Order: sequence, then structure tokens, then C-alpha cells
Amino acid sequence: MITQIRGKITQIFIVILFLTAPLCFAQDFPPPRGYVNDFADILSNEYETKLNAFASELENKTTSQIAIVTIDSIKPYEIEDYAVRLFEKWGIGKKGKDNGVLILLALSDRNLRIEVGYGLEGAIPDAIAKQ
Repeated sequence: MITQIRGKITQIFIVILFLTAPLCFAQDFPPPRGYVNDFADILSNEYETKLNAFASELENKTTSQIAIVTIDSIKPYEIEDYAVRLFEKWGIGKKGKDNGVLILLALSDRNLRIEVGYGLEGAIPDAIAKQ
């Protein structure tokens, strides 16, 4: 009887493990604060204001949206994966136009990525964004 109870407990434990494992690997993205999201706190207030003004003007003139993000670290994720997930989570760019740009700087990881929506790939091809 004790063996049966252990077997049931083991089965329950395995089911719980499989159900909760994806939560351990889920990435919590910080909510956007605007065009400039200086989570690493490296930009001066003056420069952040200038970048916000530029991004606002860009959207007003072209409808394209830009998000600038500084973050301390994205580990254990690769910069490409994190950028794509953040881009999609925040919905950068106008719906239906996919005309957004994400500039992501992971400070401690010493990594930079420019993620471009499909609607802007003609203006900013991947080869240019990688440079």
C-alpha cells in the first residue's frame, strides 16, 4: 500500500513539474514607458527628452514607430530572440503596417540589436540594421 501511495505521489509530482516548467522559462518583459525605455538608467534626462521628441516627430510624419530600449541583461536569452519577443509583445509599429523599429541595448551583455518590422524592411534592410 505504501508503494502505491508513493507511486501516486510520484505521478502527481511529475504532472505538476510538466505543467509548471514553462513558467520557469517564461520571460517577463517590462512594460513600455514610451518611445525611450531606459531600464539600464544610462541616458541623461536631456538626451532621453531629445530621443522622445525625435521618435514622436518621426511617428507624426511617417506613422512609423521607434522604441529605444536599454536593459542591463537579457540572459539567458540570445539578443535576436529577446528582441523579436519584445517587439511582438509591445506591438511596435502600426497594426497592419508593421512599421516599427526596436533598438535594443543589453548593457551587461555588451549586445545591441536593431529589429525592424516587415513594413520597413525596404527602408532599413537587415544588412543595414546589422551594421
